[in-house]
Amino acid sequence: MRGSGTLHAKKAGTLSVTATLSGVSGTTIVTVGSGTLVSVAITPTNATVSTGATQQFIATGTFSDASTQDVSIDSHWSSTVPTVATIANAPVNAGLATTHAPGTNTVAVNHGGITATGAMLTAN
Repeated sequence: MRGSGTLHAKKAGTLSVTATLSGVSGTTIVTVGSGTLVSVAITPTNATVSTGATQQFIATGTFSDASTQDVSIDSHWSSTVPTVATIANAPVNAGLATTHAPGTNTVAVNHGGITATGAMLTAN
C-alpha cells in the first residue's frame, strides 16, 4: 500500500485523482477552494427514530468563497445525553448516531473551532 487515501491540498485548483487496487481503478475530479470556513450546519435538524436504531447526521461547512463541503469526517461530533444516544467520530461512520433509550438528545459538531449545535434526535 503506497498511500493513505487522504488528500492534503497545498493550494486552490482542480485535479484528477485515481486510485487502483487489484487492477480495479476509479477516478474523480477534486476541486480545492480558496475560502476559509465560516460556518457549519447539521442535517437533519430534527430526527425521530426507534430506540436501538441509527440516524446519520451530516455536517456541511460554508466557506468565505460561498462554497460548501461535507465536513462530517474531519469534525468532532458530540451528544448531550449519551444514555439516550451516542454519535461516532471515526471516519468510517462519522456523524452516525445510535440510540440507546427513549428520550431527546441534542447533537453538536465542531470543525476547526467552528461549532454547530441544536440538531435534535428523539428516540421513542
